Amino acid sequence: MYALLKCVKLQDICRCLHISCVNEERAWVSDLVSVTLADTRSGKILCSLEEVWDQLFTGHFSVNREGELFYIDVSLNIAKFSFYAQSREIFLKEAKSSWKPQCLYCSLYTEELLVAIRFMDVHAKKDSAMVIRYDNTGKLIQIIQYNKHCQNLYIFPRLITENNNGDVVVSDKYNGVIVTSREGRHRFSYTGPQSGSGLDPWGICTDAHSHILVCDGNTSAVHITDSDGQFLSFLPMKHLKLDIKPFSLSYDVNNLLLYVGSSDSNMIHVFRDITQYTALTGNLLLLR
Repeated sequence: MYALLKCVKLQDICRCLHISCVNEERAWVSDLVSVTLADTRSGKILCSLEEVWDQLFTGHFSVNREGELFYIDVSLNIAKFSFYAQSREIFLKEAKSSWKPQCLYCSLYTEELLVAIRFMDVHAKKDSAMVIRYDNTGKLIQIIQYNKHCQNLYIFPRLITENNNGDVVVSDKYNGVIVTSREGRHRFSYTGPQSGSGLDPWGICTDAHSHILVCDGNTSAVHITDSDGQFLSFLPMKHLKLDIKPFSLSYDVNNLLLYVGSSDSNMIHVFRDITQYTALTGNLLLLR
C-alpha cells in the first residue's frame, strides 16, 4: 500500500520522462532537453549532463549502488558519471553494428548492467531486440532474446528493470511487460488487468514486495501486479485528486519511497511504501 508523502516541483524542468533515484534527497531526471540531477527536497537542479543520447522516451540512464550514473551518450557508448568525483568515463564502447542500445538498468543486487539493444536497420523486414547482461567490468555474460518457441521476446524495449527475485522486467512498446527469469526463461507477459484490455507501457519499477509497477499510457494509470503478473490494484492517484499523466517510476529500496514523474508537468510525486515501512519500523521498536 502506498501513501502520498510529498509533491516536489522541479526547477528549470518541463517534464519528468524518466527518473532514477540516488537516495531520498536526490534523483536523476530527464525532460525533453536534458538529464539533470535534482534535489528532491527543494526542487533545485544540482547539475545537468550534456552529450546524452536524445532518445528521451526510453530509460536511457540508471544509477548504481554507489550513486554513479550510467547512461547512453550521443555516440551510443555506455558512459559512467560520478557527481561526487566529477568524473566521466566510457564503460562500453559503441559496437559498430546495426544493434543499438535502447535502454539500460544497473542492478542493485548484483552490480551487473542490463542493456536492451534493438536492431535498427532501415532495410530490416522485421524488428527485433534483446537484453544483454554485463558484469561490473563490462564483460558480456548473458543474452536474453527468445522464448521457448525460438520467437523474439522483444520488439521495442522502452525501459528495463530487475525484480528482487532476479527476474528481468521490460516494458515493450508492442509486447507489454515481458518478464524473464534470471536464467533467461520467459515467465510471463502482462498486457493489462483483463485479457485484451490493452497496455501502453512506459515507466516501470519493482518494489520491496517484488510487485511490478508500470505506467499505462492508455489509461494514465499505474498498474500494480504481483511477481507472477497477477493484477493487484492501481496506484491511488485519482482519489488523491492528482490530475497527472504518470510516465516515469523509480523505487528507492533503501528508504521505501516510490517516485512518480509525469509527462505533462515538472512535479515529482513521492509515495511511501507504508506496508513495508510500518513492518520495518515496528520491528525496530520491538528490538529496543
